[in-house]
Amino acid sequence: MKIINIASSDNFEDILGAVRASESDSMILVVPKSNRVFKSKSKVEKLKTHFDRLKKKVSIISSGQEVIKNANLAGLDIFKKKGEISEGKDKEISSFYSEPSGGLNQKKPPKESKKFILFLISSAIALFLFIVFVSLSGADIKIIPRKDDFSVNIPVIVSDKITTNDEFYGMVPGKWIEAEKVISKTFVSGAEKDVFQKARGRITIYNNFSASPQILVATTRFQTPEGLVFRILKTVTVPGAAKTGNESKPGRIEVEVIADRAGEEYNLDPSDFRVPGFLGTPKYQGFYAKSFEKFSGGFVGRSNFVSKEDMEKAGEAVEEEGAAKIKAEMASLGNFKILSEAMILKTEKTSDSNSVGDLVKEFKMGLKIKTKALIFKEEDVVDFIRQYIESSQGRLVIKNGLQINYDDLNLDEEKRELSFKLVASGQNIEIINEDKIVSDIAGIRKNEAEAYFKNLSGVESVKVLSPFWLRRMPKDKTRINVEIAIE
Repeated sequence: MKIINIASSDNFEDILGAVRASESDSMILVVPKSNRVFKSKSKVEKLKTHFDRLKKKVSIISSGQEVIKNANLAGLDIFKKKGEISEGKDKEISSFYSEPSGGLNQKKPPKESKKFILFLISSAIALFLFIVFVSLSGADIKIIPRKDDFSVNIPVIVSDKITTNDEFYGMVPGKWIEAEKVISKTFVSGAEKDVFQKARGRITIYNNFSASPQILVATTRFQTPEGLVFRILKTVTVPGAAKTGNESKPGRIEVEVIADRAGEEYNLDPSDFRVPGFLGTPKYQGFYAKSFEKFSGGFVGRSNFVSKEDMEKAGEAVEEEGAAKIKAEMASLGNFKILSEAMILKTEKTSDSNSVGDLVKEFKMGLKIKTKALIFKEEDVVDFIRQYIESSQGRLVIKNGLQINYDDLNLDEEKRELSFKLVASGQNIEIINEDKIVSDIAGIRKNEAEAYFKNLSGVESVKVLSPFWLRRMPKDKTRINVEIAIE
């Protein structure tokens, strides 16, 4: 009687082909419960028809209830099992042998025969597994290289005209940035003084007297209806009146005036003015003036004021904040390194800023900050150091713990180049050729491999991990794994 093991993945043709190819007329099919063919009643019945045509007496053994049910319905003999079978453990078939429940009249195999068959199967499987395991066994080699300290002092130029490191010319790529930002802040006036300050303002003088221009010398007085006197600061010529048809259009000119005395009462709202020097003459009615904005600055007493020191400190604070904001915006472009020495800042006051001497408790400082800068990525500098050490010393830089400083910086705005001395220190290791090591040790004895690693340059220690029964390194290079571990 032939025993045929059916796999979970075997299809209808696979099963029929195995039965057809068997020289035995009687056989037992060991069917796992997950086989799809035996889960279909119609397919099992079709199998039974083919078995009958081939004149094959087929019995079924399985731990699957559905398999047993469909086989039974199809008229196949079923073996009663003595124990459970699990998928993939075909070597335990012998635990299922018993008298068939159907018409298969076969004697129970002798106990000794069953043991011998089981022994042969187990031995064959063990030998196969051992051969496979040995043939697939590999060697893992962990090499810890020796670290050495290094330091360099290299002249480097950052330029926006290149896109990759140029080790030969000592250049690193950069990015030229131009930015503008307006920053405005309010500060407290820190100084006080006794103040006698005259109000100032602007008036428009009208000539409705004649078509002839009128010269008014500096300090000419202009008086409000309340008797407050202001004087012009410079000599002016008021244009003559112009006549269009029957209408006369007075000539006019705008000038700055200052109060005749100090005091807050001179901080006028818009008002009318006459020239008291023309009183008693026809010009008194023909010449007049108007203000359209409030006068300011008139004050007598102790007051806070904007000192030169206040203004300088405020300017420094606003410039520093603006530069910091510009730096942050530049850095957000992609992890760039921004050095203060590589920036050009130009500032100008905004029109709403206060001036030194203004009598205010708080003053405003506004700056328009224009910035030009050459920025670069420090990772490019790290790669430049790595390339330099590798080409000049034949060693590999350990990026961890690398210290970098930039000395003697100089920014050339016209060339858009930043030059500096690159001062760096850290650790490096000898470049270890892993492929050469694999080629050198493939197939040699373990003790020879140990001697090889003892003589290997630039190595601090080596750990060889391989199965204890292997006396040689694998001949197959793909089964030798070399790891350079930088700890």
